[in-house]
Amino acid sequence: NTWVYMDVIARLTSIDDDDLTDFDSILLPLNGPFGKQSTDIDPLMGCAATLFPSIGRAANLCRKVRTMKSNSIAIISQAIELKEQIEQWQVYTDLEDPEDPSCEIQHALQTAEAYRYATLLYLHQAVPEIPSLTSAQLAQMVLKYLATVPLSSRVVIVQIYPLLAAGCEAYD
Repeated sequence: NTWVYMDVIARLTSIDDDDLTDFDSILLPLNGPFGKQSTDIDPLMGCAATLFPSIGRAANLCRKVRTMKSNSIAIISQAIELKEQIEQWQVYTDLEDPEDPSCEIQHALQTAEAYRYATLLYLHQAVPEIPSLTSAQLAQMVLKYLATVPLSSRVVIVQIYPLLAAGCEAYD
């Protein structure tokens, strides 16, 4: 899980275009289909472990878009498919209470939703041709979910990506 988290975050934040390796082709040999539901909250991915493969695929697509002058029909189709997957993703709510008293299940749930909307924002910025809320609206959703997590929660340590994505659109 740590490797998956680090790989996805690197794909989102790196400008190195040499590594366009398909996320799934790396993930499958490691442990078979990723994202099996668990009742535990992962220390890095929280309750969004099943969302991370879609985030990795979105990062790959966005990196590919950076190398093109315009978005092809194939790219737009792929982006629409990814958007639908991300929109249909549902956070797993049958979770056990974390051992850490500074974390609550609700904090992980809100952070997972922030990740989801941050990925939709990232995808919309790369492929604006797909029907979507505006960048400002998506960023507002991310910030609203993040605002519901108290700063005393340890979950805030993994909120860097949603903050970075929404911060690019924040004006207030």
